[in-house]
Amino acid sequence: MPIQQNTQVEGRIGDLIFYQSKGQFLIRKKGGTGRQAEAARRQSGIMGKASALSAAIRKAVKPILPASTEPRQLMYRLNNALQPWLRSEPGNEAAEVPSLEKFSCFAEEPFHIAMKVQRTPEGGLVLRIPAFESGNPIAPLPFHGVIDLKLVAVSCPLAEPGKARVVPAGLTIPYAGMGLPARDLHLPVQTREGYLTVVWLTVNGLSSGVVGAFFG
Repeated sequence: MPIQQNTQVEGRIGDLIFYQSKGQFLIRKKGGTGRQAEAARRQSGIMGKASALSAAIRKAVKPILPASTEPRQLMYRLNNALQPWLRSEPGNEAAEVPSLEKFSCFAEEPFHIAMKVQRTPEGGLVLRIPAFESGNPIAPLPFHGVIDLKLVAVSCPLAEPGKARVVPAGLTIPYAGMGLPARDLHLPVQTREGYLTVVWLTVNGLSSGVVGAFFG
């Protein structure tokens, strides 16, 4: 919108409207807001849909989130991560959701983990767990204990996010410093047309984030 020059007028003169918005004094022609109103309505719809999807996902994964999670910050960040994908107007074809890739429970850094969910040709989901191997073949890895994996797969219909299906899963791997072979964890969930399916992983109650996000 054109900015008023050397004036601070509010009102109407002929077909010109003088008004103030966000601290600026602007001018527009009467009836010239049609496209802007349509864009505003579209953005409002995207924000509402992102908020509904975010709420469904956060409700589903809440039981496995680390105790140090900041709920409000997570809400804002997840809402914002979903909006670019919704603006792309996802179609019916099966695809991953790039804006959720490596989404972390914490804002400081992406969720860097060597585990990723892959979709099978039949629409199933599999968590690929890599081998645990020492960089030094003579000395074992120093860690002793368990690797506790807690997962939640949440499948949200785009038309009605509140009707999400939630599937918890998990695996505990005892570890004594010796190498472990790679393995697959098949999740009891199928991707579906018109559904956003997000798989969230928390490791040992500390590291947490998205390891897979698929639409269709």
